Amino acid sequence: TKDLDDSASYFTELSQVAPGSADAVICGSVLDHIPDPFTLVKEVYRVLKPGGLCFIYAPFLYVYHGEKGAYGDYFRFTIDAVRYLFRDFKHLEYMPIRGRAETIVKMLPMGVLRKLFSPFARLMDLARPSVNQTSGYYVFVIK
Repeated sequence: TKDLDDSASYFTELSQVAPGSADAVICGSVLDHIPDPFTLVKEVYRVLKPGGLCFIYAPFLYVYHGEKGAYGDYFRFTIDAVRYLFRDFKHLEYMPIRGRAETIVKMLPMGVLRKLFSPFARLMDLARPSVNQTSGYYVFVIK
């Protein structure tokens, strides 16, 4: 168990974690910044105990947001990619984040326009939901 208030206790690489030793892994807003997400998912599978849980955010339709000199922005994930990446896990659940209209509004360059149009876009998405046209997915898997 790691102390979430002690950043020095975080592992910088999953390769430092013993196989089958983790009860859970949380990977928020990281998958798109990893040059090899396939290896990352294999490592998550490796370190989880049988029945271990993993929660991951996987972006899809989203603006470029790499930081020069800090981290890149390498991938986006369709629902097909999510299913493929996590195919070895015994259980997969996913939830779309934002619908088609709200995703488009989220990409508008001006915050004022986003704030103005976002409530209307959310209503449009509620009226016509889409699993495939979304900002991304919250992904929950069990080993």
